[in-house]
Amino acid sequence: MIGVNCACVLIGALLLPNIVTGEKPLLKTRLGLIQGLEADDGDYYMFLGIPYAKINESNLFGESLPHPPFDTIFEANDDSIMCPQREEFNQTIQGTINCLTLNIYVPKTANSTNKLPVLLYVYGGNYIVGFNGRYMYGPKYLVRHDIIIVVFNYRLGPYGFLCLDIPEVPGNQGYKDQKNALRWVYNYIEEFGGDRNKITLDGHSFGAISVDLLLHSMNENEKLFDKVILQSEGSLSPYAKLQRLHEKSVLKMARHLGTNTNDVRQAITFLSSVNSSLVIEASLKVSIVYSDCIEKTFNNAFKSMSNSDWNIKVPGAKNVSFMIGNTENELIHVYGLDIPEISRDLDQILRSSKYSPLTAIDTYEIAKIIHGLSKMNGMYNRKIRNKLSQYVGKMTYLRISKLNMLKYLRGGARNVFNYMFSYEGQRNFLTNKLNLTLNEGATHADEISYLFDLFYMVEPSQGDRLIIDRMTTLWANFVKYG
Repeated sequence: MIGVNCACVLIGALLLPNIVTGEKPLLKTRLGLIQGLEADDGDYYMFLGIPYAKINESNLFGESLPHPPFDTIFEANDDSIMCPQREEFNQTIQGTINCLTLNIYVPKTANSTNKLPVLLYVYGGNYIVGFNGRYMYGPKYLVRHDIIIVVFNYRLGPYGFLCLDIPEVPGNQGYKDQKNALRWVYNYIEEFGGDRNKITLDGHSFGAISVDLLLHSMNENEKLFDKVILQSEGSLSPYAKLQRLHEKSVLKMARHLGTNTNDVRQAITFLSSVNSSLVIEASLKVSIVYSDCIEKTFNNAFKSMSNSDWNIKVPGAKNVSFMIGNTENELIHVYGLDIPEISRDLDQILRSSKYSPLTAIDTYEIAKIIHGLSKMNGMYNRKIRNKLSQYVGKMTYLRISKLNMLKYLRGGARNVFNYMFSYEGQRNFLTNKLNLTLNEGATHADEISYLFDLFYMVEPSQGDRLIIDRMTTLWANFVKYG
């Protein structure tokens, strides 16, 4: 697969159905010629911004379509593309609707006689933020372990997760994007030196909810992956299965942007003609909450879970290996906020979790205690805050992970592993981003920056590098061997 002169071109052509020229790999694929880049921070190649699907221009909120083959060489060198959103770092509205791309990072050891296992990563972000660029998901820590890394974009917010119960916008569009990306990788990854029979689907937070739902939606005969990693969430989460329909929200968005109608189809047609930045701005004003929804039986309906009990049978789990885990103190980032925020989130999380052992009376009594604490000098102390976050985290995140493990063991999983991330270093992602005080436990998403190289972070300390080495070795071993 590698070569820097004409003599090496022939060798590369014999190893893979491709051509390699100069320092840039030029792959001959069934989709056409794809030209990548050589990485400057490791021995791997990068194929950036490859479109795996395209948006239906007549209905931007509908299902994505297969992307046609390339007529000319596709220059896979741009990882800046993101789907429309108010991105999380600068809080500015960015993105383009033609955003369904994936980035593939291939070690130079990959070839047709040494097909490498694949890690396909699904980012989280409440279904409203997220992108696949190296700014957040730099691959150098993982790719050095001789595994191929793939990170892809999927539509967010109103473009990906409106549930309207009409054929044009049935719901779950973002999940269908994800499934299209998974099918693309399964169909084409061998042309990049990957092993289609060793694909690990890894999701974090809402990405883990997505991965879990993708597993539930799979036809028993469609095996697109053989291993699953669920980081901090799953389909039993109180944040999943909210089952809200969005007709009123769509009408409000249309009115906000200048069209007064009571017809949802007219509103969607109008919103498809409006600049995506304005649509995102309008959706933020309406404050829509997104999740999966049970679709009516239209064409190609996403088979979501109609019953989310932990003991539901999941045929796709048979002979699949799982790694499921959490951070030590998942909710310290929530309970480190002001009391009104705490009270609101406590009600939302505990009252919506059917898997909590608490009765409605228990929850009411706890809420009263917390409101009482808020009246004590207008704040509550650090010790109470930490204990409360640990308690609620155990009642929700940790309990759900345990139930998920039992569910998949009962479903015939090959292996089920559990991890707990408790390290507190300088690279803990959300602790760093929110300027939280250390020594309160690793919180939600803190492990991400020990798997991926975040471009804006400083070089890791000796202690952080040790954790990076351990984490990426564990992840890579699971990807390779299950």
